[in-house]
Amino acid sequence: MLRPQKDAPPDAGPDLPAGPADHATLVWHWSYAGDGFSARGLLTTTALADADGFYRITGITGERNGEAIIALEPAGMAIPGNEPFAVDNLIRADGTQLTGNGFGYELEDGTFANPFFADFLTPATYLEFFSTPPFVPGISAGDTELPAHFAAVVLHQDHRGGHGHAPHREDADHGHGAAMQSSGGFVASDWFV
Repeated sequence: MLRPQKDAPPDAGPDLPAGPADHATLVWHWSYAGDGFSARGLLTTTALADADGFYRITGITGERNGEAIIALEPAGMAIPGNEPFAVDNLIRADGTQLTGNGFGYELEDGTFANPFFADFLTPATYLEFFSTPPFVPGISAGDTELPAHFAAVVLHQDHRGGHGHAPHREDADHGHGAAMQSSGGFVASDWFV
């Protein structure tokens, strides 16, 4: 099951348009990898994009280097150890898919990750900030900020409302294989990175 966003602060970023599809959600497959790390899974987003084509991420499931993702960091908050760089939890289907804030998530072992698009670099590229305890601002021992290849694709729209639905972890083969076949024809070997 997709994990909903942790309690968000009152001002969690720009409002997305409201309308008849308020309760519909999109389910996405996402993945990224870099030197010594990879992450992948499913996201749910709002079904309506903002004026720039971005959808608000509302749930996440997956893994990073075999460690289960347990929570989505709230929009408007930074992952621990990466203050003051707040995530916005926005994604789009075309072009540069993440913003300079990206999305953040917590792993079962107590570490956190924040993939984002570093448009301030030449050439611009995706990066992942990975933080480990003890959490102090900036990069400390165990933390990394490394280039990554990021890709995401919409699998389907869910009209049931709420935070959408993704296959349960045991049904999803931990986000690999069988669930991808039933959710859009993907198999583990088709993952983007």
